[in-house]
Amino acid sequence: SLDYKRAIKKAVDVNFSWNKLFNEKNKKYKFIKIYPSNYILQNIWAKTYFRNEIEDLKDIFLKQIDFYNPDIIFFQNIKFLKKILKLLPNNIKIYIWDGINYEENIFLGKRFSFLSNMNEFVKWYKKKGEKAFFVNHFFNDYKKRKKFKKIKKKYFLSFVGSISNKYHFDRTLFLYDLNKKIKINFFIGDSPNFYKSILICFFNFFIKGKNFFQCLKYVYAVQILKLSNKGSVFGDKMNKIIKESYLNINYHITSGSGLNMRCFEVLGNQSCLVSNGTELKKFFKNNEFIYYNNIHDCYKKISFLKNKTHLIKRISTNGYKKVSEKY
Repeated sequence: SLDYKRAIKKAVDVNFSWNKLFNEKNKKYKFIKIYPSNYILQNIWAKTYFRNEIEDLKDIFLKQIDFYNPDIIFFQNIKFLKKILKLLPNNIKIYIWDGINYEENIFLGKRFSFLSNMNEFVKWYKKKGEKAFFVNHFFNDYKKRKKFKKIKKKYFLSFVGSISNKYHFDRTLFLYDLNKKIKINFFIGDSPNFYKSILICFFNFFIKGKNFFQCLKYVYAVQILKLSNKGSVFGDKMNKIIKESYLNINYHITSGSGLNMRCFEVLGNQSCLVSNGTELKKFFKNNEFIYYNNIHDCYKKISFLKNKTHLIKRISTNGYKKVSEKY
């Protein structure tokens, strides 16, 4: 059996390696990482510090607040925050990461601050009188990743990511159509069930103006992509898959501008990034990644690179150098 300190270290090393950024970049703060939705980790904590198992994850988290007495809590996801917001002490400052524009009025007020990699979201919060800050993604090439340097390429084209929310509608259709033209190795982290797919269609039909046939195609595309999925990967496993792929495709979500974290992860793992998103051009040159503006452009460029591994390696190296030096 593991005590909590060993359990959390093992979980962070294997699945959440990017969290090392907190400790390495902010020496003057003490960071305590908690995964309130992880039943196993949370109950290891309860057994370690209270010698008993607690059924309700919400109760465990509130005990952790009393135990650690934090000045600030940073929430990367608001689902759990919604459940416990009214139970949190009023003196605790709350920082929220917003990458998809929540527009949740229950989070407006003096105790909240917002971080986002989307400029328009930062502006939206500031118009509401809230504290909001632009934070760009970056890649942490820590020492442990040296073991990946000898990994051989196994895949020509891969997609590592999710198709889970209402802003992934266009991404899902794009991947489905591209996969019909050229084989993609899918490593999908999260995808909607049939009921959620219908709800996503309602949002995109009534709010985003998608037509009925696009919505019908979307529901079908989700099922096909799920059947093609080789499995979800996170942390070091995700980095390994990215590094084993010559090309990794990225499709920015349709909720705004900004850069997907995957761009930096792909380039940092010395793979060749294939991505849309005009914002990317502000950070990287044409010889550091492959830019496409539509599916036909994407297919044309990927097909051109099919038997040109030397060119892919050159572009990958250029992108890796840029990320290593600046991000």
